[in-house]
Amino acid sequence: MRLANVIAIGLAVGVIIRANPTCSSVANLSNVGAESSRSLFKFPQIPNFTNFKQKFHKHYKSIAEELSRRRIFLSRVFRVFVSNVKYKHSLASSYLSISSRSDLTQAETNNLFLDGRETLLFEERMQIPLVRAVDLERALGPKVSGVRRLKRHISEEESASLNSTLHHDLRKTGCLSEPRDQGSCASCYAFATIALYEWLHCMQTGSLAAYSEQFLIDCGHLEQMNACRGGHPIQVAQFVARHGLRSLASYKYIMRPSQCPLEDLSKLADREPERDSRPTRVEESGLVKIRTAEFDRVLRFMPILVGLRPGAAFVDYGGGVDDGSNCDEENAHAILLVGSGTEDGIGFWLLRNSFGPQWGEGGHYRLAKEAMGACAVSQFGFLSRAKFSS
Repeated sequence: MRLANVIAIGLAVGVIIRANPTCSSVANLSNVGAESSRSLFKFPQIPNFTNFKQKFHKHYKSIAEELSRRRIFLSRVFRVFVSNVKYKHSLASSYLSISSRSDLTQAETNNLFLDGRETLLFEERMQIPLVRAVDLERALGPKVSGVRRLKRHISEEESASLNSTLHHDLRKTGCLSEPRDQGSCASCYAFATIALYEWLHCMQTGSLAAYSEQFLIDCGHLEQMNACRGGHPIQVAQFVARHGLRSLASYKYIMRPSQCPLEDLSKLADREPERDSRPTRVEESGLVKIRTAEFDRVLRFMPILVGLRPGAAFVDYGGGVDDGSNCDEENAHAILLVGSGTEDGIGFWLLRNSFGPQWGEGGHYRLAKEAMGACAVSQFGFLSRAKFSS
């Protein structure tokens, strides 16, 4: 690392932790630029490396690895600090924050995502039917205006985006659980699609169920998915049509592939000794696609599966509206679009990620609408018309 970078990082870290050697929020800078539109912005707490390890349960194999991770972490601290100052002074529309992935190398970060080019080629090859929002509205009929509103507490972090004007916010239906974490497994395709099925089940039955992503990781190869090395929501829908869904309570996520119970039923008994292992059957005819231009209309009554091209800074997103300047065509990441709105005159999409509730804004991400063209894998989103029994 160059001497200039070391000095800059040292100065930034010194400012951040000066008030408290274990953890400081640099809130003392909150009066700087108080006349700006973000004068009420509070700098996120930035832990030192010891607290970072404790918070995210980090354990390294050797002293050499720990030193290497510490260097990566300190460089991220500097980047986070700079982004916070720029956001505070309205020089950027979003900011970064330390996350559980702030000690990963760039190669490790890329392994969290799918291959961007392969994903696009797969979507083009599958020839998924294109639908119009108006036809969906006609098919759903009264269900469009009669959307259920179940009560669910929205965390302080999630509500950050509620400070802006949200035109559509499907979290308010109560049919979206707290975002879960895919960990180090490239299983975003499973998490995004499972969240959509949980929403559909809840809207149709009035009960919020939690379904297992691990079932897809273990058995997805039956539909050409590749466990922690990737898959696509289209394949998930095909799998669910044939094999149904398993409950999360009976089939926990372990972040790595294991024996598929559909191939060895004796393993199922070992995994679920006290719970009913029968799958939830789903009437699924396959996904359909909708044009980006119709996303807002569809969000009145349904979430949309989209593929993004996340860049290097995506894993450390903290909040605000990302302008999409760091999107990377090499990557693809399945994510669930659950709302839209405006902030400071910028239109944005509200997306539910699979990095857990401590990431971003309560597990959610906001992307400028005008950036969707550059940041999306394709100019389509995907919908499911699956039916559940009450």
